[in-house]
Amino acid sequence: MSNTEEITVIVTDKASETITGCNETTTLTLKVGTCKIPTDLQSTFLELCETDNSLLGDNQDGIETFPSIQYFENIKDSLIAKNPLFAIAGSLITFHESASAANDPSTAIDITTNYTTNNNAGFSQPSEGDNRWTQEIWLRVENSNIANCVDTKLVGNFYVNRKPQLKADSKIVNNVVTIREELCNNNGYNLKKVEGELIEYADNFNDALEFTYYDSNGDEITNTENYKSSGTASNPEKIYIDINTSYDCKLSTLIEFDLVVSDNSIPENFHEDWVNGNISSLTKLESTDDP
Repeated sequence: MSNTEEITVIVTDKASETITGCNETTTLTLKVGTCKIPTDLQSTFLELCETDNSLLGDNQDGIETFPSIQYFENIKDSLIAKNPLFAIAGSLITFHESASAANDPSTAIDITTNYTTNNNAGFSQPSEGDNRWTQEIWLRVENSNIANCVDTKLVGNFYVNRKPQLKADSKIVNNVVTIREELCNNNGYNLKKVEGELIEYADNFNDALEFTYYDSNGDEITNTENYKSSGTASNPEKIYIDINTSYDCKLSTLIEFDLVVSDNSIPENFHEDWVNGNISSLTKLESTDDP
């Protein structure tokens, strides 16, 4: 599509009895364009999980690289589909990291490479109830054919979702976070009691975390609030715990939960065995005269 059209104008002076008719010809060039971003241009987003590999998840910073090349192309295509005039010469379409940056075309994001988040005016930290970093994406359109024809709009966000973060005082043995719980009996144990030992919810911005428990065979434990362990004092059962955020970001750290059950019950034949083991002492006591 061309935004230029030439119009030929012919001015004719009609002849009369005393004046010979004449013509004058000139050409007008008309250029059209637009810079108004459609109000119904849809906002879109990309999201991924933080890739911090620290055992406790305490080195997360929200700095991640997004597969963004096609993302930006899709927004440009949507813009042109809304108004084909954006495809003509004179239209400058750029993307920026913040509202203030969108006022300056020199701050345009390089959309030919994947975008990496950074600390800028449009990059916000996780907050109460929102366990993720947010990077704003602003669209700027300028038309060089029309004086002062510029428009900007927030058209998307890049989200870096946090992993769960464990307490700073968590016990770590050989790169494994470990918990040990000793029980007096095996009448049923609420596995979820250990969640408070693992997680400080203030560090996770009160995200609704999901805990999944697996037995030593790798099978998921469904009865987590009344679990009967197969472990003993000499051979504790190892239970493994996965933690997911509401954005489905999982902590990659292995969390090992040793459940130890001590057998403090009185044996069924305790009385008979005790008598047999102490019969000589009992006989001696019976044959001794009182002084």
